[in-house]
Amino acid sequence: MNTPTISAISAISAISAKRGTQFINKRHYKICHAGGFQGTWWEAGTVVTLDDNVQAGGTLLLAPRRRGTPRFGTIVGGVIRGSAGEPCSPLRWRVVGRVIHDIQPKQLSLFS
Repeated sequence: MNTPTISAISAISAISAKRGTQFINKRHYKICHAGGFQGTWWEAGTVVTLDDNVQAGGTLLLAPRRRGTPRFGTIVGGVIRGSAGEPCSPLRWRVVGRVIHDIQPKQLSLFS
């Protein structure tokens, strides 16, 4: 399964994406190319909002410390894991926040 491609969006883009609603003290990212992560299908154009409540097993947004693009990940057993379950070094990746979303992404199932 392909994982989604994610990019940061500016506050102005986030405001227009939510039809005039202003976001306060939240960080926003946008799904550029559709993909799945942890049984959830993320459509292109979905605005992803983050909070600071980082929980093990939850969907997290990881950002590279230098060059690269953001990606989804999780924490398992105290280790940051990427979208394929591979360990991600905290020297290379930082946890930006836990993913929350206003628009419900499509849930994947074996029968869909």
